[in-house]
Amino acid sequence: MPTVQPPSERARIDALLKGMFDAAIAIAQPAVRIPQFLPEAPRGRLIVIGAGKASAAMARAFEDHWPGKLEGLVVTRYGYAVPCERIEIVQAAIRYRMKAAGTPPRASWTWSASSAKTIWCNAKIVATLGP
Repeated sequence: MPTVQPPSERARIDALLKGMFDAAIAIAQPAVRIPQFLPEAPRGRLIVIGAGKASAAMARAFEDHWPGKLEGLVVTRYGYAVPCERIEIVQAAIRYRMKAAGTPPRASWTWSASSAKTIWCNAKIVATLGP
């Protein structure tokens, strides 16, 4: 009968590091973190605005845990959208333009005309809000 060899020191370290990494990722998920930091409901309406790769996941967590009315808009990178019912999600794409040889490419955000119009209309609404 073959004997089972104990895991090597390297395998134990790898397993420890993977476990620590997985635990850090799990505790940082918006669905876990957002509910702890929700504000008290305001007297008026609540508008959520966000931008970034994690903004759609955060918006979804906010929606899932917010009992009252809310609306909003977040802009996230293309491919990072999460379905929301009350917060609009706009995906933007990064386009890289090559400059002269030997220089790094220049990144610029692009989105559709309808997405740009949505962002512009919401920005005008936000500009009229008071404290």
